[in-house]
Amino acid sequence: MTDKTRKNIHPLNRAARNMAWLFLGKLFIALARFFSIPLILGHYGKVNYGLVILAMALSGYMNIANLALPTGMIKHAAAWLGTGRIDKLSNASRSSFVFYSGVGLLNFLVFVLLALFGLHLFNVPLDKLRDLQQIFIIAAIATLFTWPFSLVEQLLSGAEELSWLAKTEMLQEFARLSVIITAIWMDISIVWFFLLYVTASKFAIPLNLMKWRSYVPLLQSFKPGWYWKDFKEVLVFSIGLLVIALSVTSAMQLRPIVLAVRATDGVSTVAEYQIIFGITSILIVLNGVIRTSILPVASKVYANGDWKLIESILFKVTKYAWSFLALILFGTMMISDRLLTVYVGYQYADLAPWLIVWLSAFLFLYLGPAASVVMGTGKIKLLMLSSPTAAVISIALAWVLSPKLNVGAVAISTLAYYGFQFLIYHIYYLPRVLKASSIRMLRQSFLPPVIAGLLMVIAGRGLATVLFPKNPYFWILVASTTGLSVYVLYILLFSIRPPELIDVYGKIRLGKASIQ
Repeated sequence: MTDKTRKNIHPLNRAARNMAWLFLGKLFIALARFFSIPLILGHYGKVNYGLVILAMALSGYMNIANLALPTGMIKHAAAWLGTGRIDKLSNASRSSFVFYSGVGLLNFLVFVLLALFGLHLFNVPLDKLRDLQQIFIIAAIATLFTWPFSLVEQLLSGAEELSWLAKTEMLQEFARLSVIITAIWMDISIVWFFLLYVTASKFAIPLNLMKWRSYVPLLQSFKPGWYWKDFKEVLVFSIGLLVIALSVTSAMQLRPIVLAVRATDGVSTVAEYQIIFGITSILIVLNGVIRTSILPVASKVYANGDWKLIESILFKVTKYAWSFLALILFGTMMISDRLLTVYVGYQYADLAPWLIVWLSAFLFLYLGPAASVVMGTGKIKLLMLSSPTAAVISIALAWVLSPKLNVGAVAISTLAYYGFQFLIYHIYYLPRVLKASSIRMLRQSFLPPVIAGLLMVIAGRGLATVLFPKNPYFWILVASTTGLSVYVLYILLFSIRPPELIDVYGKIRLGKASIQ
């Protein structure tokens, strides 16, 4: 796409295209990982798979600095590209490249030290210590490439090339799937599998570099240099989000590490954790797509002081988004035990109660649009306090409960984390910052899909159990069909009436910007 073509695309059309591709890309990746987990688990077993997940969890936790800085770079890259300030963009990106290279080197040293001196920290069978050591070394080398070149994704995001990034992410995920299939077919070791998998995970880097070259020559963006004045603009903007990002990362990435250290079954429990996480990850992905698409709109609306439009986002957009997310959430609850049986085998069906507890935590996701508006206001001081508090409570619960409940401890800690944030939003952010009634939000936006979901579970499970009590495939088919019918009927009768739905569809189809 040429620069002229880019300029001729209306911003709303570009945003809609980006959102569609982002949704498609995230959905493809989530589904690919959903189906790849039982393949890896079935071939390599719980212990070997747990080694891989442990390395990925450590790498994810050390990804802290990359959680807040991208927001600043994306914002400033968009502004500098829009105003033609390529000099400031080049200075900031070259400085960021140096910064990320330093962080990558630090991550490299941490992994090497763990590989040489820290293996005793993890509850790993003695015959697997050598494999874990080699996996840590591979992860260490990978960080030297992952960190510096993550910058190109931020620059492309600032250039509004989200659709391009979604396409390259899908190609990269396809490369990883190819590695999984090849590894199983050739029966290679877990260490070689991890090496090939990590290599495939860098597939998008050269493609993204070639794309960015159409905006700014690569040397102007990635030649090491240090320009503190321009880099400081990016850094200062991002620092406020770092505390929140650190808290979320701690709550998510430390859980499998706590299980590896404290659970009675060690890395086997980590594999069970990943099974549940894999099933629920689709909800996190979809919520992320919704929040990403709403954030820029919410920021502009708040800046203009249009509280009527903010109210529309809080009540109408939340109602539509939550109705969609709740369908997936309660649908997964409904078939939880049979889904686990079909997904990874009957021996994992006893994880169903903990899967339901974990899914219950995601009732918080109904506040996704409201959270985007809060970010748009910039009033995140309380979140900077509540997020670390929730993370500490969550990890403490996981630490205390892991020896007795194993993976159940993580499910309960997840519920505690999101439950705490649920209260913060309803007690403070909705009434005081967003000037919205918490009771009205619960009554109009939250409860209708929840009631529909509960009826869905009761009707779907009831009929399926009567007709096909022993066949999990037909059970899932009948439960899903029945539950979906009940859910949609309730929503159309008591939440989103058909005339309203037709009106919204018409506005979207005609390209109207109004969401009121």
